[in-house]
Parts: sequence; C-alpha cells; structure tokens
Amino acid sequence: MLYDGLNDTFSPVANKDLIRQFSMVIYNRWGQMIFKTSDYSTGWNGKDAPAGVYSWLISYSDMVGKVAKLRGSVMLVR
Repeated sequence: MLYDGLNDTFSPVANKDLIRQFSMVIYNRWGQMIFKTSDYSTGWNGKDAPAGVYSWLISYSDMVGKVAKLRGSVMLVR
C-alpha cells in the first residue's frame, strides 16, 4: 500500500478545546463495525479493508453537554 501523506486516514477536523466526549465508528456494507475510536485525533487508515464504500457515525458532546451525531460515508480507494 502506498502512503503519500495525502488522504491516508479518515478523521474529523476538531477543536480539542470544544469536545468533551467523542466516538467514531466505521461500518462495512453489511453493517459490521470494523473500526472504533474515542480519540478524535486517531483516524481510520483502511488497513486490511477492501476498496469500497464505508459508513461512519460520529457522536460527540461539547463543553456544555450538547450531544450531536453525524453520519456519512467514505469511499476507500486502493
């Protein structure tokens, strides 16, 4: 696998001073969880995953306790 330093990991852009709790989960096309992290600075690199479309779910709370959930998809290209 070639890592060129461009788009090698999938992770959110976040301000650590504004986030109290964080969770990011990546699912394959069958809905199986293949990656999970509670560290916003740890991204998913797709290692050992075949090329394709993956769903992600990010949950976080801010400093006043407001909880937000974001969903989307990312395409892994080899």
